[in-house]
Amino acid sequence: MSRWFRFYDDAMHDPKLLRLSDSAFRAWITMLCVASKNNGTLPPADEIALMLRCKPSLVAKWITELATGGLLDKTESGFAPHN
Repeated sequence: MSRWFRFYDDAMHDPKLLRLSDSAFRAWITMLCVASKNNGTLPPADEIALMLRCKPSLVAKWITELATGGLLDKTESGFAPHN
């Protein structure tokens, strides 16, 4: 099932997003899509990698970068987008 999620137009002024590289920003949008398909949380990195057809090490790098940047929160089961 395809669904949509909200993305605020003020995101272009968010300091957390402005600090991201272009590739990290793309990773952020991708992680939002993945979380939307998984009830607001991210599945394990190896599952994300399979979904995106990339290496788990790349997904782990994205998750680390986005969590360090305050865009992903650690949860009991993994990570979820902040706000």
